[in-house]
Amino acid sequence: MIRKNILQPIVALFIITAFLFTACEEDLQFYDVSQTDGIYFNTLDEETPDSLYASFGPEGGTELSFPLPLQMLGTPKLAERSIKYSIDTERTTAVEGINYTIGEAVMNAGSVQAQLPLTFMVPPGMEEDDTIYDLVLILEENEYFLPMMSDTLKISFYGLVGQPDFWADRIFGPYSPGLLGKFFEVFRTIENELPTIYADIIRDYGYYIDEDNINGDGIYPGEPFYGFYKKVFVNYVFLEMYQYFQDNPTEGVDFPHPNTWDN
Repeated sequence: MIRKNILQPIVALFIITAFLFTACEEDLQFYDVSQTDGIYFNTLDEETPDSLYASFGPEGGTELSFPLPLQMLGTPKLAERSIKYSIDTERTTAVEGINYTIGEAVMNAGSVQAQLPLTFMVPPGMEEDDTIYDLVLILEENEYFLPMMSDTLKISFYGLVGQPDFWADRIFGPYSPGLLGKFFEVFRTIENELPTIYADIIRDYGYYIDEDNINGDGIYPGEPFYGFYKKVFVNYVFLEMYQYFQDNPTEGVDFPHPNTWDN
């Protein structure tokens, strides 16, 4: 009787172990490690997974790095592997070498994610161009990867930077995208010199100084630079910009000295 009671749990354990082993073996049959790994554009946008939009934003500039994320479906390999793609010339309006440059996509050894290097450009003299350019990319099959799911991606690029609400000619002079970009370049340096005050400015006016002010009203021209942060903007931004353009005269830029703001 005692022997029977001892054997019962042993037999039960053997049956459970055999069942689990069989179940695991069946699950493993769903993925064949010898099959070609899948590859797709991983935009992380559930609503429009096949479209992206790129813009310089208020900071302006002439080049915008915009790497495209790629995701592998499969197992990491020990060697580096190339990812093949093509450009849909019928749907693409952007011109390579003028509106953009693009590099090679490589899946590094041991990785399941990669990036396709892409840079958008605004040609000299085209800063006021309001054209929206499209670039359509298609992933192609090669000896390493088989395109899956999101294998086509359209990137729409908008290069024009509009005049922000905070702009005032008495402070900046005539508007230009390049001058706006220089302002943000100098403004960002406050983060290293006065990190607490910089954080307060971002809190009150937003990263691009485009949010409603602390009273809930829209920003009016020159407002952020006359209020509580005036001394900071004058000493750390506008005097720096004034000296820069004194040392580097730029066509179309006539940057005022802060002492002339109220004249």
